[in-house]
Amino acid sequence: MSKNVIAALVVVIALAGAAAVVVTSKDSPKKDDGMQTTNTSQSSTTDKTASSATQTNAVTIQNFAFSPATIKVKVGDTVTWINQDSTQHSVIANTASADAPNGSLMAKGETYKFTFNKAGTYAYHCGVHPSMTGTVTVE
Repeated sequence: MSKNVIAALVVVIALAGAAAVVVTSKDSPKKDDGMQTTNTSQSSTTDKTASSATQTNAVTIQNFAFSPATIKVKVGDTVTWINQDSTQHSVIANTASADAPNGSLMAKGETYKFTFNKAGTYAYHCGVHPSMTGTVTVE
């Protein structure tokens, strides 16, 4: 297995664990704007049982593309974009809104998370590379 594949698997496992934490703390009252950029190299160990039971809404950024380019989630779900390219990328909604993603630049290995609290279809692109596009449908 190549180092890139192993690194991607480690990131996905770490994100699954983070999603489990988000799901378990979802009922606690707190104000959150839904935006967060983190460096996954600082991740801690992951509970494999929790991560296998939790669906991960992850979008990988690699080879100047979002994969999957289209994702469907539920209201209240968080989507995590993971930059696996050596080049910096961002996630910017085509139509600016507090209900849509507006991330800062991510270096390789960094992630951007956004919680969708309103149903709709959100088209987005990379602010640096506008030909990179994706869509999140929130039901």
